[in-house]
Amino acid sequence: MGEPAEKNAPVVVQGEIDAATAPTLTADLARAVSAGAGPVEVDLSAVTFIDSSGLRALIVARRDAEAAGQTLRIVEASDVVTRLLDVTGLTETLMG
Repeated sequence: MGEPAEKNAPVVVQGEIDAATAPTLTADLARAVSAGAGPVEVDLSAVTFIDSSGLRALIVARRDAEAAGQTLRIVEASDVVTRLLDVTGLTETLMG
């Protein structure tokens, strides 16, 4: 799914984020947050599908980052991700 390649490198996610892949994304984001290497940046520009389980993974990761005194934000997003964020009103929260 998505893994930080090195400290401060964006977590790059490709393909579909759904009920089958969201747990992997959740774990990858949790690792990035626990690394404590600064802001966690997420690149979703190569995501072709995202459902509510993927959205939940992003929201949980952002909450966990804030609890750890860090930030998490989406730095790049595909059209499908942007559309979901717009519809749910989370664009500013997750991309701001």
